[in-house]
Amino acid sequence: MSPGPTAEKIGKYEVIDLIGRGGMGTIFRARDPVLQRPVALKVISNLEVTPELRARFFREAQACARITHPNIVIIHDMGEDSGRLFIVMELLEGEELRRVIARQAQLSLSDKLDIVLQICDGLHFAHQKGVVHRDIKPANILLLRTGQVKILDFGIAQIAGAATQRDLTRTGMFMGTLRYMAPEQVRGQADRRSDLFSVAAVSYELLSGRPPFSGDDPLQILEQLRTTTPPRLTELDSSMPTELADVIAQALQKEPGDRFADLGQMGRRLDLIRRELVGDADREAVAGDKPRNRPSSLLGPTRPPRSPTCQPAAGGRTMPECRRPTESRCPASPGSQSAPAPHSRGSSRSRSTSGFRPLLEAPPPTRPLPPCRTPARRGQRQAR
Repeated sequence: MSPGPTAEKIGKYEVIDLIGRGGMGTIFRARDPVLQRPVALKVISNLEVTPELRARFFREAQACARITHPNIVIIHDMGEDSGRLFIVMELLEGEELRRVIARQAQLSLSDKLDIVLQICDGLHFAHQKGVVHRDIKPANILLLRTGQVKILDFGIAQIAGAATQRDLTRTGMFMGTLRYMAPEQVRGQADRRSDLFSVAAVSYELLSGRPPFSGDDPLQILEQLRTTTPPRLTELDSSMPTELADVIAQALQKEPGDRFADLGQMGRRLDLIRRELVGDADREAVAGDKPRNRPSSLLGPTRPPRSPTCQPAAGGRTMPECRRPTESRCPASPGSQSAPAPHSRGSSRSRSTSGFRPLLEAPPPTRPLPPCRTPARRGQRQAR
């Protein structure tokens, strides 16, 4: 879609249409006229722009722009227009995790863990660069059609917090969304372990379908954050792995020191659980296939042993099978009077299909057959 000749401009960017509104501002689909590419433009609203706020805004935006990670949205530009601060980001096509949870998308447990792992990876990378998000919630997690996760709104919560310290309720929210906020963050003390708590709260809702802390009254949610321990995931769903419930419970501890050291450590624990789930699924799939090369003890009763067959004589002719039940070898002496039972026609046809020539009809019972002439017997005769 191309903007018309009277299209609104914010800075140098031509506004195409509205994407959405949030507590921190308004997002537009816009166009960069210089690079000829579509972008997402977010205008920070409900803030009184002061020299101090402007300086902090550019400082935070510059720090976020230096973060390059597959799970973090790319920041292209920043600026101010008519007293409005704005950030320009890559334009992405996807669905907010908030909507994915709300419509109860049928995702496997392994897929859900993959989403959480990508969030952990992106945030852990940002923390290593010295940037804390402070507003992790499902609305700030975008899930692309490819399954890739993108974390949005880096640094904006910090900027908004600096502008609203004297009136925390002016934007209808604290620095972040209450139900995903770490207890210490309410007191104005936030670090990377606060992001870790928020990731656990988002994961809890993704895995169970309900947030760990809820209510219509902000004071009620604040009291839950301070005193209430949410039910373990295994209490809500008995099929949930115990190890997964342990990880989320630890990450939701009230005291930062009781949580994981960082999101890298938490991510490694979750990755082990996901690998185990994938391994179990593979083993179940293999178990459903036709068994191959199993030990003989698993294949049922053993068949009775077949009667031994004499080796072919010189000249390649196959000799009749020996039918001496008390002996395992061919007759050892030419004086033996026992004769094998005649072969049936069905037996002859069966052998002919496997590459052997048909066996000859057995001679009359009054005419004894010659003994089997094995190579060992021939050797003995030549020696004599």
